Amino acid sequence: MNFTKKLSALRSISLVFSLIILVLFSSCDKSIETGRIYLTDFEKGFSPYYNGQKVGFVHSKGYNFDFTVTQVDYSFGRAFEVPRTYFDFSAGNYIAYETKTVKMVSTYPKLTLEIELGFLTSKTSNNDTTMQGSFKDICTDSIKIMNIDLNNIYTRLRYDKTGTFDYITDQKTFHDSIIISEKKYFKVIESDFYYQSDSVDSSPKSILCNSTGVLQIKLRNNETFSIK
Repeated sequence: MNFTKKLSALRSISLVFSLIILVLFSSCDKSIETGRIYLTDFEKGFSPYYNGQKVGFVHSKGYNFDFTVTQVDYSFGRAFEVPRTYFDFSAGNYIAYETKTVKMVSTYPKLTLEIELGFLTSKTSNNDTTMQGSFKDICTDSIKIMNIDLNNIYTRLRYDKTGTFDYITDQKTFHDSIIISEKKYFKVIESDFYYQSDSVDSSPKSILCNSTGVLQIKLRNNETFSIK
């Protein structure tokens, strides 16, 4: 009986400590939202997939397969204003910005593709003499970021409000037009994936896309997955 009472008391104490910790963590967030940046109509229409959609692709060796769209979500992230002390993410004003996430998978080949767009860019400066140990993030929505992740390797694309990609890098190529599966596509960006596996010939090398979505995936062995 005494053991039961002690166990009950320990549980009560544990619950009290849990509540205290929850309150402390809740009170630590002193952030204030000072503005919201929504996706433009163009951005919402970028990669116009919908949940449950089947997107047909064909391997360069001839077999067909489908990507199935499993997620199309909108959410808000935070871009903190300045000044902010290093590693202090508990306080400070921030701008909320809307993002779009699309996830699609295929059974064979086993591929998981995720597209996230709408991330703000920022200019960083650590030359703030008014507050030692702080830095400045100047957030801007003139150029935004789109991340593409394929089987845990990724590439990052920059685009402006007109939907024009920034391709002035060694790892990106812009095609005014290109033929894929006997169809012509316009304003196509080709981007290499970061951290490729040089030891796996069949690993993804680059991806081609435009405002209509993913058009082709190139592998290191020169094989391709192309939209039908």
